Amino acid sequence: MYSKMHVFDGTGLKNYRMIYESNEMHYDILDNVSRNIKIFEYVKGAKIAGNATPNETVILSGIIVTNQKRIFEYTQKTLADEKDLLNSLSRIPKEDLFKQDYLKILH
Repeated sequence: MYSKMHVFDGTGLKNYRMIYESNEMHYDILDNVSRNIKIFEYVKGAKIAGNATPNETVILSGIIVTNQKRIFEYTQKTLADEKDLLNSLSRIPKEDLFKQDYLKILH
């Protein structure tokens, strides 16, 4: 959980999103520059439903801008079920889900 939050900014975690990162930096375990402090919150997120081929991998993707104006891409993978339905909970808050160009669904 530490590396998913601190090193990878929460990418792939369904119900946690970063709400703060400090200005101070250090090198993380992959020798990338990272912020010393990152704070995450638990979010219920938005339920995303759609159609896809059974057992197809679907990638949800969105652009995140931190309080330090750092930009990164959040991605989350999920599988369509055997009934051709995609049902996924994303850490993207409902109010942000419908902003233009916020979310891409790739499959």
